[in-house]
Amino acid sequence: MEEKNIVTILGHHGTTLDACNRIMKSNFIPSPLHKGWFGKGVYFFEDDKDLAYEWVLKDKPSKIPKVIEVKIEVPDIHFLNLTDVKSDDYKIFKKVRDEKITKILEGQNIKISDKKNFEALVMETLKKDGEVYVVKVPSLTKTNDMIETDATMRIPNCNEVVVSETRYIKEKREIGSD
Repeated sequence: MEEKNIVTILGHHGTTLDACNRIMKSNFIPSPLHKGWFGKGVYFFEDDKDLAYEWVLKDKPSKIPKVIEVKIEVPDIHFLNLTDVKSDDYKIFKKVRDEKITKILEGQNIKISDKKNFEALVMETLKKDGEVYVVKVPSLTKTNDMIETDATMRIPNCNEVVVSETRYIKEKREIGSD
């Protein structure tokens, strides 16, 4: 495949102080399949350091929160943008998803342990078969006010960016939450 345009994304990764120190000294380690909705990879909030910081406070309340800001640069042929349901990228995603659903309905041996793993399975297929290494997807990340009020929401409040190949993370720096 010919590389055309480079897609540049500013991402924010919420983590703990200890993990931040390890990442800054070496690099990110992609999470295993079962850890994230969108498959294996390193998860970032697109240009939202406050949500990254709040995520750590919610997910690891006994730890010291840190945010790492990164510059992600990926050739557009290895990037899947699912933020527009009318886009060609979304049509590709839907085709793979529909193929997986058909196989499940036909009784083929596709194992999914829970709803979360189904989308991860679709994403992993796209990464493997379509050479997609960075995915941007709308997401709903529960914030503390949603949890405290028990508010039920379905409208996404951020874009998550999942990087499965860390070579596309070009710059990283620790930032404050301000």
